[in-house]
Amino acid sequence: MLKQDFKNYISDAELNIVLYIANKVKTKDFHNIFKILFWSDREHLAIYGRKLSDDKYCAPEHGPVPSNLYNYFQSIRDSKDNFFKIDNYSVTPLVSPNLDYISESEIECIDKTIVVYDIPDFNDRKELSHGFAYNNAKKSYNHFINDIDIAIEGGANEELLKFISITT
Repeated sequence: MLKQDFKNYISDAELNIVLYIANKVKTKDFHNIFKILFWSDREHLAIYGRKLSDDKYCAPEHGPVPSNLYNYFQSIRDSKDNFFKIDNYSVTPLVSPNLDYISESEIECIDKTIVVYDIPDFNDRKELSHGFAYNNAKKSYNHFINDIDIAIEGGANEELLKFISITT
């Protein structure tokens, strides 16, 4: 039985992106999945001008966290729904993603990110995630990470930064 409906938290597209990530990574926990999503969003934003997810990232102590996805995972913590089983901070995907919701460019960015950042050590991931965007958010009032800062950290050019500032 469904404990919570994912649609209260994330879109169909984000659900399938997270399923894709959770099925591919070696380290299947909140921290790694959140960081892989962040770095995939950063990569896609810096190249194509948009993130994979609509989620806003906050900047708690251990690095960027997609706030809606975090709330969704918390809502099924120590239980499961139709898509994930959550034990403490461990995440087990129960189904494969529907690839109709994920573009080729998104898959490319996710796969590239997983190759580089799917590392088992929590502290290494934490250190790597404390970049320009995270540090700027820590200085802000609400501790949310700005998409422009994510794009800058990802190496977006000036033209793309102008586009992102208009569209976000």
